[in-house]
Amino acid sequence: MFDRPAVLFLFFLFPLIALAWRIDFGRGRTTLRDLGGGWRSAVLLDVYVFKSFFSFLFFTLFFVASVLALAGFRWGEHLVEERRSGQELVICLDVSNSMLAEEGGDSRLEHSIRTIRRTVAELEGVRIALVVFKGQAVQLIPLTEDRYVLETALRHVGPLVMTDPGSGLENGIRQSLDSFPASAQTYRSILLVSDGEYHSGNPLAAAEEARSAGIPVYVVAVGTQQGAQVRLPGGKVLSDRNGNPVITRTRLEDLDRIAEISGGRVFGLSGEDREMPEKILGAMKAQAEGNMVLGMRREKKDRFRLLVFLSLLFLALSLAVRAVRWRNVL
Repeated sequence: MFDRPAVLFLFFLFPLIALAWRIDFGRGRTTLRDLGGGWRSAVLLDVYVFKSFFSFLFFTLFFVASVLALAGFRWGEHLVEERRSGQELVICLDVSNSMLAEEGGDSRLEHSIRTIRRTVAELEGVRIALVVFKGQAVQLIPLTEDRYVLETALRHVGPLVMTDPGSGLENGIRQSLDSFPASAQTYRSILLVSDGEYHSGNPLAAAEEARSAGIPVYVVAVGTQQGAQVRLPGGKVLSDRNGNPVITRTRLEDLDRIAEISGGRVFGLSGEDREMPEKILGAMKAQAEGNMVLGMRREKKDRFRLLVFLSLLFLALSLAVRAVRWRNVL
């Protein structure tokens, strides 16, 4: 593997180096022929060709080793001891129809999924589960470190995943709590991504249970309090019984209470926010630092010093071949 693969483009300079050597070789051969005359030119030329060939060979090896060193070329593996956060995270994603409201160019659900992807990409050694909720809640993925499974699930989540109408925020939190093992020595937390709308249940009671279990709920409040219309998958605008378009608004006060009761924090997401993962992870890190476990990981061996040593050796040999005098030639 290479730490800086872009440096390998320096190899495209090698034809120019070879061309410069060929021109210099031709000039040197002409000069020797003029100086040595016919009676010594053959011997001088043999020595010149020999020294030029090996000098260029060692210079080529110097060039290759130098580029590989600059590119951070690594091979072989060794075990490295590291301290990992013994952390488990359940992502609780709202997939009710209100999450289809378009704000900031895309739907709330699309903004939420992108934020989840970016957040997960920054998490290493953390077991993650995925819970989605609408009228009811279901665990799509149990706790795992397999990011491919999570990515596959995120490509297919939406209101059509579940047939139950409504938005059961309490059910989502309770299902997230049930996704953790009964006993664990790790730092556990829930990432709730929702606009806060719910039609039944008491999510504050579920937040109380999370606090009792020592599991903070970090809330990403999606959308705005100004509200927006809901456009269903077929393109139809969701209407009430009187035929008026439904305006869905983020219930920030309820979401803030959930985070406050459980010991977490709330973050507002009203559109594209590439800094949101940093805000979420920064809040989690402060509480997770005390839950570190000792682990081992495989790492490619760093060969920079070896390659630098070889490059200097080849450069010295290249210069020595040209500088050392050949006895009994002149």
